[in-house]
Amino acid sequence: MTYLMDTHVWIWWNQRPQSLSHRVRSLIGNPAEYSELLLSAISPW
Repeated sequence: MTYLMDTHVWIWWNQRPQSLSHRVRSLIGNPAEYSELLLSAISPW
């Protein structure tokens, strides 16, 4: 499955991972859970 990471999830993942739900943290931390994890090109900007 392909996931598109929302900007706030990307920021929290990098700065406040404890703010994310357990499900989101386990999904992001386990690449076997997804085929692609995408981020909009505008998010880092």
